Amino acid sequence: MSEFSVGLWCQSFVSDVLAQRWRRAILERKGFRDRTAIVRLKQSMRRIGILCCALLLGETLLRAEAAAPRPQATLKTFTSDRFGVALEYPAAWSVEDDGDEVTFRAEDGQSIVLARPGTDSPSEPAPGSRTTGRNCSTTTTPHDVRATVCVDSASMSRRAVLELARRDGRKGRLALRTRGRDAQTFDAMVSSIRRYP
Repeated sequence: MSEFSVGLWCQSFVSDVLAQRWRRAILERKGFRDRTAIVRLKQSMRRIGILCCALLLGETLLRAEAAAPRPQATLKTFTSDRFGVALEYPAAWSVEDDGDEVTFRAEDGQSIVLARPGTDSPSEPAPGSRTTGRNCSTTTTPHDVRATVCVDSASMSRRAVLELARRDGRKGRLALRTRGRDAQTFDAMVSSIRRYP
């Protein structure tokens, strides 16, 4: 129930209560005084008034809770001289570096892998990957890194090919990939990648 509809309901209720009070006043003037009916009417009006206020307050609290910013997950910074990058990843995840690639792994087994790209084309999948249903887009991150992110709709895998400017002026390329459904963590890691040192 929206705040607007609760407000309309309460306005309608108040109008009804005023009409009932008016009728009661007319009956009392004519000498018809039924005390139990008047007491019941007052009790019902109080209960409905309390319900009306509770609905309005509850709706307002729900909207405030939905609009409140959610606390950010604790992050750690990964740096690599070999790859020349730094990036943020969830603090609860482990990092495994085997020399060719770095794997960021969650406790539930989800992983995101940082490595050199296997192909020259950012929209091409890594060797051995499926090519059906890829949807790619290119953006520039807040750290001035050009990122081409491709999503395979069949497997929900994501792959980002990142172009970073090196200190010597040449462009370097890295790939970040995952097969999980946690797009938010993947996108946050892509947007946090920056040149290091």
